[in-house]
Amino acid sequence: MVGEQFNHKYHLVQFIDSGSFGGVFLANEVIADRVIRQVALKIFLVETSQLDLQIAELRLATRLKHPHLLDCFSSEVGFEDEEDEEEKYLGLAMEPATESLSQYLAKRETLPPQEVRNIIGQIASALVFLHSQNIVHRDLKPENILRVGEVWKVADFGISRVLTQGTSTKTTQQIGTPVYQPPESYQGEIRPGWDVWSLGILLQQMLTGKHPFSANTITGPELMMKVMMQEPEFPEGLSDDFLTIVKGCLVKNPKERWTAQQVLDAVKPRVSSSRDTLSSIADLDLSSERAGINYYKLRDLLAAKKWKDADRETAERMWEVMGRQKEEWLGVEDIKKFPCKDLKIIDKLWVHYSQGKFGFSVQKKIWEECGSPTEYNDDWERFGEAVGWREGEAVGWRWAFRRSWMSYQSVVDSPKEASLPTTIWVGLLMEVARCAYSSLAQRLVNCSK
Repeated sequence: MVGEQFNHKYHLVQFIDSGSFGGVFLANEVIADRVIRQVALKIFLVETSQLDLQIAELRLATRLKHPHLLDCFSSEVGFEDEEDEEEKYLGLAMEPATESLSQYLAKRETLPPQEVRNIIGQIASALVFLHSQNIVHRDLKPENILRVGEVWKVADFGISRVLTQGTSTKTTQQIGTPVYQPPESYQGEIRPGWDVWSLGILLQQMLTGKHPFSANTITGPELMMKVMMQEPEFPEGLSDDFLTIVKGCLVKNPKERWTAQQVLDAVKPRVSSSRDTLSSIADLDLSSERAGINYYKLRDLLAAKKWKDADRETAERMWEVMGRQKEEWLGVEDIKKFPCKDLKIIDKLWVHYSQGKFGFSVQKKIWEECGSPTEYNDDWERFGEAVGWREGEAVGWRWAFRRSWMSYQSVVDSPKEASLPTTIWVGLLMEVARCAYSSLAQRLVNCSK
C-alpha cells in the first residue's frame, strides 16, 4: 500500500502499525499537487457485519475535541474499485503521534513519580471529558495513549460505548484488553468506572512495572478469577499518595470506585492550590528586597510564555541580587542568603503563568520525591531525569540506552514539566549543582515558615 493513493486527497508514505480494526499509515494530504500536511491515516476494510461499529467510531472520533484526545480530522472513503464493489475501505485522518506510552515504557520500564503524575493527569483529564459526554472508552492501555509533541493523548475509539440509558448499560460481547478490564466487564456491565479501573492499573505499572493482579504471568480464566475474587497486590515502596489513588481506582464495586475527576484532583493538587488569581498577580509588589531591582520584566515574559527569555531573566536578576553579574553563577552560601521575598516572587510568577508546570517549588517537590539527594548518586540522577535535565540516547547496534546530562540549549528549546528555571545552574558541574540545588530546596523550606 505504501506509495499508493488512498483517494485523491491522501497519498500513503509509510506504514506505522496495525491492529484488529485495520492499519495505520503516515500519509501526505495533497491538494493541487501540493503537500498541505502529514497525517496518520487509519484504514480498514468495510465489513458488513461490523459496519455500524465502524461508522460509529468515525462519527465519535471526528466529533470529540479535547486537548488530551487525539485530534481526528476527517472520515474518508478510499481504494474504490469499480470492478469490485464488494471491497470498500474507510479511513480516519488523525494527527500523527511521536510514540505510544507502550513504546515509551519499553525504553524505561518505570517512570519517576512526577512524570507519572503528569501523564496520569493528562489521561484523567481526557476521561473526565469523555465521561461528561456519557462515553466509556473501554480500551485504555499503553498502546492507546499517544504522545504528540510533549502532550499525552487518548486514542482509538473503536470499542467506545455511548451510555444512552443513564450511567450504565449491558453488553453480551467480551471486547477489550483483559489485563485492563474491571470485574464488571466479565458480567457485561459498562460504566465510566471501567476506564478508571484501567487507569489505576496503568498508574501502578508506570511506577513499579508490576500489574496488581500478576497479569504479567497469568492470563485467561485464571486472570478473570483473580480480578473478580481476589484483592490487588501493591508492591512495597509505593508512596501513600499513589497507593491511595490506586486503591481508589481498583475498588471492585464500580459504584464505590473513584471517578476520573477524583483521580485528576489527586494528581494535580498543586495547580489548583498554588495558582493565584490574575488580579492578585497584577497587584503583587514585584520589587526586590535589594534597592533598584524588580521582577516586572520577568512577569511580562512569563505572561507572554517566552520561557527561554524568562529563564535567562530569572538568572540575571538572581545574580544581580547577590552581586554575581560578572561570575554568572550562585554559590551555596549565596543561595542560603538569597532574600525570601525575592525567591517567593520568582516562584509565584513561574508557577502561576505556567499553570503549575514550572517553578522552583515544582522542582523541590520532585527533589523530595526522589529522596532529597545532597550527594551525586542514583537519586540525584533520577531527579535530573524527572525534571528533564537528563535523557537517554540509543547507542550500539543493540540499541541500548545511555543516559547523560542534557545541554542547556536542549533543555530550554523543548522544556519538559519542571525543567525550568534552569539557567541559574548553567556552568556548574553536576557534582556542584546538586549541592547548590539542595541548598535552594532547603531555602524554599525555610522561606515558607
